[in-house]
Amino acid sequence: MRRPGALEANLLCLYFSCSHALATAPARHVSFQPHVLLREAHRADVSQIQRCNLATLPENYHAGFYVDHIRKWPQLALVAEYVTRPDSGSVDASAPSSDRSAREIVGYVLGKVQGDDEGHVTSLAVMPDYRGLGLARELMHHLHENLAGQGAKDVDLNVRVSNAAATRLYTGRLGYSVESVVGGYYQDGEDAYLMKRELCRRADEDAAAEEELRDVWEEPVRSARRDGVRRRLFPRAGREAAAAEKKLCLPRTLPMPDAVRAAPQFQRPAEARRPQKVASGAQ
Repeated sequence: MRRPGALEANLLCLYFSCSHALATAPARHVSFQPHVLLREAHRADVSQIQRCNLATLPENYHAGFYVDHIRKWPQLALVAEYVTRPDSGSVDASAPSSDRSAREIVGYVLGKVQGDDEGHVTSLAVMPDYRGLGLARELMHHLHENLAGQGAKDVDLNVRVSNAAATRLYTGRLGYSVESVVGGYYQDGEDAYLMKRELCRRADEDAAAEEELRDVWEEPVRSARRDGVRRRLFPRAGREAAAAEKKLCLPRTLPMPDAVRAAPQFQRPAEARRPQKVASGAQ
C-alpha cells in the first residue's frame, strides 16, 4: 500500500479538522417571537380548557365532559394557545407542552356532529385579556372547515339574547342568521337565540378569510399608530405571501405584532392575569 504524500496528508488533516469543527459548532440561534398557536385539543389540555371556561362562561362542565368530547370528536375540539417561549422538551409544536409556564390556553371551541349532517357549536370562549384580537373568528373558521370535512352541511348554536357582542360576531363576520328564540334555554331562565348557517364554501367567504388575516389585532395596531408608532402589519411586498399562508389547516401560528405584545396585560405574568367571570360564547 502506497504511503500518502505530503499533499494528501495535509488534505486529510484539513478534512478531519473541518469535520470536527462542524460537529462541535453550536446550533444556529433562531430568534423566537411570542405567538398564538391554533391546534387540536389533547386530553392533557382539559384542565386549562376548564379554567378558560370557568373564567368566562356561566355554563360550566366537569372534566369528564371535555375528555369525552375530545375522544368522540377530536377534530372538533380546538384551542388557541399563547406561546411565550420555545419549549425545548417537545419536538412537535402542535403537542401540548409540559412547560405550562411557557404556554397558556387562552381560547377554545367545541363542536360536534348531530345525526348525519348537522353540526353544532357546543361552547366557544376566549379569555378577557385576549378578546378583540380575532381569535374567536379564527377558531370558528377552523371549526367550520372541520365540520364540513366530517360531512356536516350546516351548523347551529345557541347564544344568550343579552350577549350583544357574541350576536354581532355570529351574525356579522361568521354568517349566521337567527332562526328562532328559545324561551328559558339557560338554567337561570334567560332566553337564547338559535342561530344557523350553511357550511358550503362561498367565493366571498374565501375573500373574507384572507381579509381577516389582516384584521387580526387591528385595533391594537391602530392604537399604536395613534401613539406615533408606525407599523404595517402586512407590508405590500408580503401580502401575497400572507394570503398564501391563509390555509384552513392545523396547527397554525398567528404572529403577535409588537403593538399587541406591548399592551399592559401582556407585560404581567400569566398567573397575575386574573380574569373576571363574564358571559360570552355559544352554548
